[in-house]
Amino acid sequence: MSLTRQSVCQPKHSMKPMIKYSYLLGLITASAIFFQFHVALPAGLINLNLADPFAMLSFFILLVNALFFKRLPQWRIAEFNWILILFGVLLLTAYVIGWMKIGVTQWALSARLVGWVVLLGYLSAGYLIVAYLGDKGIRRLLEVLATTAIVVIVWSITVRLLYGYGFDVSEPTHNFEGFSGNRNAFAFQLLAILALTLAYSKTYNLRAGSVNVRFLSAWQSWVPLGFLFAGIIWSASRAGVLAAVVVLMVAGYKKIVDRRLLLLGVLFAVLLWLLIFILQYLGPDNSTVQSQISSADSNQERWATLFYGFEMWRLSPFFGEGLGVFIANSTERFGHPTVIHNTPLWILAELGLVGALVLGWSFLKLWGYSIKAVSTQDELSRSALLLLLIAFIVFSQFHEMLFQRIIWLVGGALLGSQMVFRHQILAKAG
Repeated sequence: MSLTRQSVCQPKHSMKPMIKYSYLLGLITASAIFFQFHVALPAGLINLNLADPFAMLSFFILLVNALFFKRLPQWRIAEFNWILILFGVLLLTAYVIGWMKIGVTQWALSARLVGWVVLLGYLSAGYLIVAYLGDKGIRRLLEVLATTAIVVIVWSITVRLLYGYGFDVSEPTHNFEGFSGNRNAFAFQLLAILALTLAYSKTYNLRAGSVNVRFLSAWQSWVPLGFLFAGIIWSASRAGVLAAVVVLMVAGYKKIVDRRLLLLGVLFAVLLWLLIFILQYLGPDNSTVQSQISSADSNQERWATLFYGFEMWRLSPFFGEGLGVFIANSTERFGHPTVIHNTPLWILAELGLVGALVLGWSFLKLWGYSIKAVSTQDELSRSALLLLLIAFIVFSQFHEMLFQRIIWLVGGALLGSQMVFRHQILAKAG
């Protein structure tokens, strides 16, 4: 669809207020994304997030804007609208295949089919921030995410220590997971923010002039790095720690971040971890912040899901067994519902080679964009996307990560075209 003067100047009610302040929905979504909870339904648990309503409002605004201006969202990758359409068709096709084999399942319908619409909401929330604020919007997104993450980390440490020392506070969760309900999900949230922080750290350092600005620059660069990396370590997510190490190495090797700054961030993380360790050691035996590593039984089950997933793919190599078939049959095999702990294998098992080709082509388009720099500002967003993709690659070898909300929120900001709405407003006024 193209934007013409005629379509812009149609005598309809003005959408300027809706457009002008819609980026605030994106920032609210960013601050609420850390708060997840599970709702028990007859067919099992469903994961909900406090940010979901704001994300869906963002999607509604973007949808209404597209209808009003007769123009689809504009992305920095020309084919990105096609990527979204193809993936939606792919999920719907896989759902129909699964429905024909095992009937309607809650996981396939709510967690994946409806979940896809929710993810589009998070993509829209990130898009709205950048569409009006431009590249400055990514920095505002980073600041909101990093600040909220640090508050959650500090709150989690405080509650766990107070509980261990016998204070009258609610009993903390078994693992260090913030409010996400899952330590691996929490570790990936921190990892996504880490990728943004590394890529945009140079922006804050360039502003250092006076003593006060230098202090602010330090707080906005190596201090968040330390908190984020320490939080990943406290979660004891092995995939998270491995992905963080790889991301830090790539950022240092490609000089995405100043190596001195990187060293300060890692050193600060070590000091934070040692400080909390000492406080745990001096306290009672039940004063625990650090999560424990997964048990051997858990590791064996994860390996078993991979073998079972590969077996499913062999049965239906081209179109897969269908959406939700694995988790529907997993109770009989494992004694409880579980998923394939590997994103590429999950795609092959339930969406087949066709699904793998679509997702592979999409990933190559994203990767190709991320490794090409055009301008200084463009280089920052591409570097952030590169680090985010690397984190996703590593993490998805051990968990299913494609439906993690924060990927789509950050991705929408990094891929959205800048100042689209402002140009539309000016054109409409003319």
